[in-house]
Amino acid sequence: MAVAVATATTGDIAVKLPALGTVTPLATVTVQSQISGQLQTIGFKEGQPVRAGDFLAQIDPRPYQAALDQAQGNLHRDQAQLADAMLDEKRYETLVAQDSIAGQTLDTERALVKQYEGTWQAMKRRSPPPR
Repeated sequence: MAVAVATATTGDIAVKLPALGTVTPLATVTVQSQISGQLQTIGFKEGQPVRAGDFLAQIDPRPYQAALDQAQGNLHRDQAQLADAMLDEKRYETLVAQDSIAGQTLDTERALVKQYEGTWQAMKRRSPPPR
């Protein structure tokens, strides 16, 4: 190869190496949802950088909305049953004081109130607050 002399300058050097090969990314990520369902919208393109908080995907919310509506309906039912049992308990307390009914009826109603309170508390913890 011949050697030549040149004046030094600054600038980009265009070096191209035509070759076959594979480009390997510095990092890859597999996105897995915590819930399953039909995918409605994808908010990114393959290879696009994403940051925390970026919209990635939307899963069909209808089955989850139906489950929420059912849970809220059950919660309202349980609240109504509890309120009714508490009213009956007060009535039975008056009737027992008047010696009109057996004490066992009041005991049974008190147990029912406790049962409904437990059911209501369990449903209340599982259901998100109403919108």
